[in-house]
Amino acid sequence: MSAMGAARRSGVILAALVALGGAAFVGVMVRPALPVDETRYLAVAWEMWRGGDYLTPHLNGAVYSHKPPLLFWLINLVWAAWGEVSGVAARLVAPGFGLASLLLVWRLSRALWPEARDAAAMAPWVLATTGAFLVFASLTTFDAMLTAATLLALLALVWARRGGGRAAWLGFGAALALGVLSKGPVILVHTLPVALLMPLWAERATRPAPGRWYGGVGVGVLTGLALTALWLVPAILNGGPEYRDQVLWGQSAGRMVDSFAHRQPFWFFLALIPLFVWPWGWSPLLRAFTPRALWADEGARFCAVQLVAALAIFSAISGKQPHYLLPEIAIVAALVARQVGGAVAKPWRAIALIPVALMALAALAAASGLIPEAALRGFFVPIPSALLAFAVSAGVILAVWSIRAPALALGLIAPGALAVFYLAGGPSMRALYDATPIAQALAAHQAQGLAVIGGRYHGEYGFAGRLSAPVDALYTPEEIAAWGLAHPGGAAVARLDREPPDWPMVAEALFRARAYGVFRAPEAAPAAPEATEAAPEATEAAPEATEAAPEATEAAPEATEAAPEATEAAPEAMDAAPEAMDAAPEATEAAPEATEAAPEATEAAPEATEAAPEAMDAAPEAMDAAPEAMDAAPEATGATPRRWSRWWCPPRTRPRASAR
Repeated sequence: MSAMGAARRSGVILAALVALGGAAFVGVMVRPALPVDETRYLAVAWEMWRGGDYLTPHLNGAVYSHKPPLLFWLINLVWAAWGEVSGVAARLVAPGFGLASLLLVWRLSRALWPEARDAAAMAPWVLATTGAFLVFASLTTFDAMLTAATLLALLALVWARRGGGRAAWLGFGAALALGVLSKGPVILVHTLPVALLMPLWAERATRPAPGRWYGGVGVGVLTGLALTALWLVPAILNGGPEYRDQVLWGQSAGRMVDSFAHRQPFWFFLALIPLFVWPWGWSPLLRAFTPRALWADEGARFCAVQLVAALAIFSAISGKQPHYLLPEIAIVAALVARQVGGAVAKPWRAIALIPVALMALAALAAASGLIPEAALRGFFVPIPSALLAFAVSAGVILAVWSIRAPALALGLIAPGALAVFYLAGGPSMRALYDATPIAQALAAHQAQGLAVIGGRYHGEYGFAGRLSAPVDALYTPEEIAAWGLAHPGGAAVARLDREPPDWPMVAEALFRARAYGVFRAPEAAPAAPEATEAAPEATEAAPEATEAAPEATEAAPEATEAAPEATEAAPEAMDAAPEAMDAAPEATEAAPEATEAAPEATEAAPEATEAAPEAMDAAPEAMDAAPEAMDAAPEATGATPRRWSRWWCPPRTRPRASAR
């Protein structure tokens, strides 16, 4: 690499900042917040903003012990400065630490190799255009923050090695505290081994005295603990025993000993090394990792010890995710930057361009319908987007093939690949991974209750719907039925391919490449609609029943006197019921003659005759509402057949009221 002036070095650093910042901003504008991590962290920040508890984070109304609060604090600070809750502003907080990491890797390279200023200026460019860092540093996660804290801690160690004294060790402790507040005690895995293994990398002739060095390490660790305790102690008191156990053990040592999430085999990170070093490591620049190069000087040994120790420890830990080694990618960039300078032959460039070409071909195949699995998953690529992505990939390939400067040529590959991905996959990502349609449908029913059916809830809808009510998780049909009874009018989300509830569906959307529906629980218990429909008729019948009450009261003595005769006559009346039903009209017309012929009923006849018109008017309602009075009426009025017609015939069916 030819010598660069100060202006050119500054230009390279600025280009690195623009590359990463542009990728992060375009990503925020093109794709939605990705489930479950980005949506979950935004939901935690939202609940902190809404609830005002800045000591103990919450998710779905419960204490959230999985991550420390620094990211959520900063998002709330940005919202306060912004003047409103903004998804775009919140999603740019974590990438801001990615930009800070570019400046820190430059400073670390300057400290490790003071004579190699050009290589130090090239380190941010290499880091910003390394594919894995370009992607992960653009996301709303904790790893860019942890990378910045790790680089600060390593810079403090180099400062202490150069004679920085107590101030360097206090800075080391402050960096540890920043890392703990960013992602937890995991920062010790990235920093403490290289501090403890100082004899392996420090020059023998100038190596510091072990007692003095390790005493400084102890001061730094204690400083970090003290600074962390300023938040941790009040948070534990505020969060309770469960939060204390999770923070102090479950989310740190528990993950290392027996991971409850992200369990992977020990060789997981070894298999991902080609992805971690793409595209720079897919070239002769890989010579930066030969044993001779890694042991050439104190700075290289410092980086080698840090890389090997972190890789070994993370491989031994049961839980693994690719982005766990994001700080180590920064160290890789510092080593690779020292090797940039010689020509990179075109065959090597062609190898590094393979992912770009494959992405363009995949976009064309998906747009042409040649990938059935993509169509089944709902993934689609519009033909114009596929053609544009193919054109961009062709331009990137042509530029990388023709540009003579290897640093510029290789630096275009990863940003070009990301551009191709966003052009081809952006429409599908917005259609398949945006939680907003479901979240807004839920928000309209949160006063009645919210639930998800058939899976855990990770806060996917909290921020997108600005929810203020907790979301229940339901698994069994019994739980679903009980929840529906307890939350009439509430809304539940369920996948349509997993037997959703038999409730009205108020919204349907694709989410996480699956079809989901939002279902509204019935407004009341199952029997309530019939009772509601019958209410108007009962209300209308009330006045007639009230008017008939005095006549029924006056007729009560006569009915009482006639009770013995009615009891004796009951068997014969039951046998004669069918004939009486047929003869009811004639019996009614013959009532006067029956009255003259019935000495027993003569005394009661005047009263019954006076009550007859009112009873006839109120008959339908009074018959339904006063069975006892109907039992007494035949002997009083001579209308015995009508009593047994009610016993013989089925109950009268009321017409169903229209839905209101």
